[in-house]
Amino acid sequence: MSRYLEDIIYDKCDYVTLKCFVDTNLYPAYMSMTWLDECNYNVVTKPLLAQHWGWLSRWAYNRAMRRTAEIVLLERYHTSMKEAKKLAAANAMHCVQYLSERLGEQPYFFGNNPSAFDAYVFGYLAPIILMPQSNDKIKTFINWNCPNIHAFVFRILENYLDLPALEKEEHYERMGRIQHDIECYKDMMAQRALNRAKYSMKNVLAFATVAVALSIACAYYTGCHRLLPSYTYFLFSLKVIFCSPLLFYPVHCRMYCAWLFITIS
Repeated sequence: MSRYLEDIIYDKCDYVTLKCFVDTNLYPAYMSMTWLDECNYNVVTKPLLAQHWGWLSRWAYNRAMRRTAEIVLLERYHTSMKEAKKLAAANAMHCVQYLSERLGEQPYFFGNNPSAFDAYVFGYLAPIILMPQSNDKIKTFINWNCPNIHAFVFRILENYLDLPALEKEEHYERMGRIQHDIECYKDMMAQRALNRAKYSMKNVLAFATVAVALSIACAYYTGCHRLLPSYTYFLFSLKVIFCSPLLFYPVHCRMYCAWLFITIS
């Protein structure tokens, strides 16, 4: 009897330890993947919620969850958001590697029958493996380095969550369409970034030219070019040239116009 109780207590402690380990390492990666990855959020998460929620509740929930995801990553890693996302992915892969070693050749983590821990781990691993993603680094790591984890997820799907053949075919077609939408979104964002880099310098030069022309025209119109020494007017023109890139931003544009008015006055 005492031996039986010791086994129960040991299994319970082991379950709590593994659960904390999974929460610490997989939860930040899951939140980053679903709420902070712009491509996944705009193509997968947001349209999914739009099918079932009204616009007001959807807006409030999305805002709250994205803020929660940011807090989770920043409190967990205490670094910039970009670095926190990288650390979350690295820790998730380390966690999956450990779970793979712990699972071994067993069908489930605690023997031949599923337990609460198997269901808990499945809740994290199934979205990572099955959901279309823009950055499938963790999914690729599982497929290549942890085949028993991949088989574990599909074993639970086939034994307990299996879909009829027609629904399964529709599901795979929908996943294929979502993956195609993700690739289109990535191409669009890459093209937008390329256009921004291509035309930014042209916009700066155009703004600088217009600013200098307006400054000179205003100076001649008010007659201040006759009152200022040549070197002062030269410095004034340089100020205009160097401050013209600030016209990209509305707040800076207003500040620049106010500075120009005060300088000329």
